[in-house]
Amino acid sequence: MIIFKKIFKIIFSISVIYCLFVLSFYLVLYTNKNFLIDLFNKFDVYKNLPFTLKDTDIEKIAYELMDFLIGKSKILNTKIYVNGILKELYSSKAKIHMLDVRNIFLANIHFSIYMSFISLLILTYHSYINELFELKKTFLYTICIFFIITLIIVIYCLIDFNSFFLLFHKLLFTNDYYLFDPATDIIILMLPEELFFYIGRNVLICFIFLVLIFFVFLHLLSKIQSHLEATHSP
Repeated sequence: MIIFKKIFKIIFSISVIYCLFVLSFYLVLYTNKNFLIDLFNKFDVYKNLPFTLKDTDIEKIAYELMDFLIGKSKILNTKIYVNGILKELYSSKAKIHMLDVRNIFLANIHFSIYMSFISLLILTYHSYINELFELKKTFLYTICIFFIITLIIVIYCLIDFNSFFLLFHKLLFTNDYYLFDPATDIIILMLPEELFFYIGRNVLICFIFLVLIFFVFLHLLSKIQSHLEATHSP
């Protein structure tokens, strides 16, 4: 029975970390409707383009991509005018890759919902058996291990972000469709490495903030439980 309790605590900790990490991505990307447009402006990606984009085209690119990733749109068929000629923003290979990205993004969101229910059940169970303090300790140990791993990844990114970016894609995808051709995929010119690094940094900051909030919440729950247990003990 003890071993099962330990397993439950570990499952709870990993589930919460996973859910908070997925939530961080969602909050960073979708709290602000104009998030991607703001990034385009922040990193002045238009200087990479051999032509001028209209504001309406910029909004079309940003909104259609963000809607597609969250599942609001099932197809990614963005077309814009380039030097007076209507041109597709994505090649066939790029569309397949973006579909892979969307499937991974949506799968993580859906899976995190299931994991949140599991976490809630385990939290309720440990509250019932008066072991919230032990649950908090396991969560703290797990998050420390996770942050050590994250620190290693961050150092790797700072040393060679391009190498990390390529390795990440090789591990996550079974094809090389993520290797966009700037001649046929205009979108790659608007998504420089600095933009992805900025998103990753913000996700990490948001994640740390959410973890701290949850840990404080768990700590207060364990304190309340300990107080109630001491009050009702003979």
